[in-house]
Amino acid sequence: MVKFSAEEGKNRTGKRRCLPSSSCPLSDSGEEDGDAGDAGEADAATTGDWESSEHSSGGGNGSFDGGKESVTVTIDLDVLECPICYEIMDPPIFQCQNGHITCSSCCAKMNRCHSCLLPLGPTRCLALEKVVESIKVPCPYAGNGCGEIVGYAQRDAHKAACSHAPCHCPIAGCAFTGSVPQLARHFRSLHAHCGSSLPYNRSLKLSLDDREPFHVLVGADGILFLLLNNSSAPVGNAVSMVCIGPSSLKGRFSYQLKAKSGESCVQFESAVAAVRRRDQPLLPPDFLLLPLGFCGDQGRLSLDVSVWAKVP
Repeated sequence: MVKFSAEEGKNRTGKRRCLPSSSCPLSDSGEEDGDAGDAGEADAATTGDWESSEHSSGGGNGSFDGGKESVTVTIDLDVLECPICYEIMDPPIFQCQNGHITCSSCCAKMNRCHSCLLPLGPTRCLALEKVVESIKVPCPYAGNGCGEIVGYAQRDAHKAACSHAPCHCPIAGCAFTGSVPQLARHFRSLHAHCGSSLPYNRSLKLSLDDREPFHVLVGADGILFLLLNNSSAPVGNAVSMVCIGPSSLKGRFSYQLKAKSGESCVQFESAVAAVRRRDQPLLPPDFLLLPLGFCGDQGRLSLDVSVWAKVP
């Protein structure tokens, strides 16, 4: 088995980017500080200049992983890029009769090779496909505690869903970033007075100012929820909910909002969207619109909030 560290050649910005191989040590920096998450990502994604080498084990010329010989080599990332769209190729990879390659997406849009104009057919570049499938890299959030080793072509999908991805504290003026557990400890330690405890699978009565942009709710497992209140609508307030965390939390929670005013009652149910920072576009496409009359004479919104946690 071959383990690769992938080194990007001079790109359009004139910089070089290095990715560590899975056999290279990474620092473990899961401390609670403002740069913990981003520093972990930077360390894992751009650490050092990597040399082509074989790692010996027991005095040999290579190492063995599961009975297979393992070496570490350095390659130019340009080799893995589609020459048309410049995206990293993953199987299937196609080639013309002269061996010019293209990704499956571009191949489906073209009839002829971009280099030699020969017809593009169903010929696969199996050798390069094996190379791409052989490249394994550590998660860029290894410094936050993630020990996953993923295929290079799957790194972006893993990065978006990784539970160790850095999330940002929602409190204004606080620059803390960290994984979901780190953020939970940070919030309970420094900002507990800024939120309300949220019991799952039961109703919670809340009263908030009709101009308050959001209210933090802390789940029993430490996950932070933001009850969003958009008061810019001329006919009332648009209220919705998101949680702070990676995309893997999407679909894990659902919520219900209920409000009453006199004999009138409005109710809304939806899935909880996941965001990693408060300044992302926060208003989901679905929300509860509370007419102006629901704010009352005191300018406050009274809501019954319920959040259901689905079994993973």
